[in-house]
Amino acid sequence: MMSSTQPPSLPSQIPLLRPKHRELSDLTPGFLYITLYSREDDSLGKFHWAVYYHLNAQIGGTKYHIRGSIGRWMAAHEQAKGILKEFLLVGLVHVAVIDEGKNKVVDTLARVEDDTVNQIEGTTCHFWARRFCEGLRAARVMDFRSWKELEEELVTWGIENDESSLENVQPRPLSFSKVCGLSA
Repeated sequence: MMSSTQPPSLPSQIPLLRPKHRELSDLTPGFLYITLYSREDDSLGKFHWAVYYHLNAQIGGTKYHIRGSIGRWMAAHEQAKGILKEFLLVGLVHVAVIDEGKNKVVDTLARVEDDTVNQIEGTTCHFWARRFCEGLRAARVMDFRSWKELEEELVTWGIENDESSLENVQPRPLSFSKVCGLSA
């Protein structure tokens, strides 16, 4: 019989689980990432797309994206100190190194269509990310051969990592875009 003043003992074979999370210090200041998010449904290869510009481990960075639905899109750019722990984050793919003098170019290009996003035919978060990245390429801030190649690389990588995001496996993966000429 157990005394009411003693807590029940736990079997010694039950491990204490402490999931490892990535920290903002794992990200490099000045790196630009495309982030993919799972959609929670069976839409294989269909993700929410955003672009994250990392400033430093103390303040994080800026997550650039739009959200909504057809005809009702809105810019949702935000400071993101918890990017690595966001719900349904598939992961981050490093796509560019932003020179210190170009950070205003990144911010300006991300916001240039904020007020007219619903007037652009075919707008989705994916389409917006494409236009933003193509603008960065035109401004010589980002380098990739073609959007189609970059998109294929990202979607393939996203599909490979999607299931683990639905199960909240930590840490979430970081990768480097070969199409953008980057490597670890």
